[in-house]
This record gives sequence, structure tokens and C-alpha cells, in this order.
Amino acid sequence: MLWLGITGIGMQGIDLAAEASHQPMSDPTGLSIIEGMYGQPAFAVVQVSDFAAEPLPRDLDLDGAIGTVLQAHRAAHPGAVASAAAVASADTGATIDWIELRVVDHVPIGQVMAGGQLEAFDALRGTPVEARAPRMIPQGRRLPPSLRQRLKTLHRFWDRSDTPGVYFEVVVGVVLWTLLVTGLVMYFRLLSARRRTRRPQWFWLAGGTWRGLHRSVSIVAALFLVFMAFTGTWIGLESSWSALWGRGVAGAVRPAAPTLDAAEVPALAAKVIGAARAAHPAAVIKVFRLRAFGAMKQGVLVDDGQPPNQWVFDATSGAPASLTEPAYPRTNFPFGVQVHEDMKHLHSGAMFGIPTRLMNLLAGLSLVFLSLSGIVVYVDLWWKRRKSGRGRLLWVK
Repeated sequence: MLWLGITGIGMQGIDLAAEASHQPMSDPTGLSIIEGMYGQPAFAVVQVSDFAAEPLPRDLDLDGAIGTVLQAHRAAHPGAVASAAAVASADTGATIDWIELRVVDHVPIGQVMAGGQLEAFDALRGTPVEARAPRMIPQGRRLPPSLRQRLKTLHRFWDRSDTPGVYFEVVVGVVLWTLLVTGLVMYFRLLSARRRTRRPQWFWLAGGTWRGLHRSVSIVAALFLVFMAFTGTWIGLESSWSALWGRGVAGAVRPAAPTLDAAEVPALAAKVIGAARAAHPAAVIKVFRLRAFGAMKQGVLVDDGQPPNQWVFDATSGAPASLTEPAYPRTNFPFGVQVHEDMKHLHSGAMFGIPTRLMNLLAGLSLVFLSLSGIVVYVDLWWKRRKSGRGRLLWVK
């Protein structure tokens, strides 16, 4: 419990300092904080460069820009598609892996990945420009070193691999639940007995100062600790499931190699852009990408939030999509990637910002205090029993 409390306090202190100083999410500490937030590497569209990238111009016609880039790509590969009219009227067999819009060096560009080859074009003029290969957000052992990431690996009992650390997470979760439940049962039994003797106070110091402090702090901190125990144990159980019956957390999502028909791109793009404008009318967009993931054709938008939001839409229906959908490739998490990531960022406090981070900090401080005060109470009781000839380290009565 001391191990968890101290490493958790360290991480939460770093996170609060990063938020207070508006530390860039693209530095090692920031990358550690948002690890997994946008899904597994095969799913995430947000790149490291997007944290500081310019947004697309507000007056940019996204539909028109997609058409310009697609037409420029056709012109660069005349053997693949006969004409623009053919693309608009029939399934020509021409395919692309994905197409996107973003700003590079103050210029909105469109990039097309087709057949493993990345090409880029000016989104307004259609002229070829230098392509920028995606620099994906690293995860796991690929994250750059930082004090926060080191504390995180210590907190999770693992370093070079997930196992056996994820199993320790489950064991520690069970121990913490045992302490919480038995402690609350003992407290309310004592409270009930005191009320029968007309001493209804919720807090009292009878039995010694340390016992009184331990009891008082524990009942106040119980709500925070129950929340932390629930989310932490859940993460440990899902990670253990992934390690035992899957191929590990790092390779949890492995998409097939789906492509998009060039003929369907304009209609799909229009559907996604309309859905995004309806769902997020005030959003300032940095990136728009159209792709296929598993059996779903998707539109993905990245806004200029801090950190950026990534919104995913089913390009066929226009409905919002999460990190877990029936059409996606199989994952190693029993309830899917979305639930696992939500639990992770609930546990860390990243999901709701400062309020949950402060709650987590209080939980960590409480855990350290209760561990130390519990040791003091135990040693005091053991010493008194030893002097009376009962020196066993563990006892029931």
C-alpha cells in the first residue's frame, strides 16, 4: 500500500504541475499522461506533431479540398482511373488506403496513402508537395523516458514486460478491497455500539491517538479509496486477461488491410463532414482523415483542444463511433478497448481534469497515512500483547 501510495502521489503531483504550467502534451511527460487515450497505435489518428499544428482554415471547403486532392492523385496515376467522370459514375477498381487534410508549413495539404505509397498535394491547387509520414504517438516501451513514466511502471509493478506485474495489480486490488471492507465493517460496528451508549459522534479518539486518527482518516478517505480500488482492480483484471488469453496489450488491435474505393470517397467525406458539423458545430479542426478500419469505413477528425479530441464517425451512416465497435478487429480486452481506456483515465484522473486529479492525490496521501498509522497501531498492540506473554505476530482475538 505504501508502494502504491508513494508512486501514485508522485505521478499525480507531476500531472498537476503539467496542467498548471500548460506543459505541452508532446513532451515525454505529456505523452506518458495521454498514453492510450486515442486507442491503440493502429487506431489513433492523432500524431505527435498535431499537438502544436495549425488548424485547418475556418473557411476551407473540406469537401472541395478532398475533391481537389483526389483529382490530383488521379492525375498523378492516369493508368489507375480513366477520368474524373469515371470516378464519379462507376466503381473503377481504384483504391486508396486513406486520404486526409492537415496543415503543414502554414499550407493546407492533402495526403493520400495508396498501395503503401504516401503522396501529398496542395489542398487548394492540387500541386504535389512533400509528404509527411505520420509520426504516431508512442505507447508502452516505445514511450520516451520520463520521471512520470518510470513512476508509472513502478506503480504497475512492471518494467520490461506486462507480466508478472499485471498479476500483482490484481492481488494488490484484492488486498485493498479486503482492507476497505473489513475496516468499514469494524468501524460501523463500533459506531453502532457507541450509539447504544449515547455517544453518537462519527469521530472519536478512544483507544489512543494513533487509533483515533487512523479511524477518522479512514472513514473520510473510504470514498476516494473505493473509487481507486475499483478502477485499479478492473484494469488489473483486464490486463491479466489480455496477458493470459491474448497476445499482450501492445498488440491488442491488429486491423486487416482494408481500402476505400476512390469512387466512394467524395460521398463518404460529405457524410462525415455533415455529421461532424452537426455534432461539434464550434470545433476548430486540425485533421480530417477518411479511412477503413476493420469492416467500418470511417471519418476521423482531430480538433485543437488541449489535448486534442479525436472524433470518429461511421462514414456510411454518419453515426459516432467509439474505440470499440462490432466491425473492428478483435481485441484482447474482454469489454473492448473503449472500456479499458476509460477505466485507465478514470483511475489516473485524466478524464475529468483537476477535480479527479485532486481526489486521486487525496486518495494517495490517505493511503500512505493509513499504511503508516496502521503499522504504528499494529506494533503498539503487538508490543502490549508481547509483554503479557502473547507474542504471536498474527492473532484473531
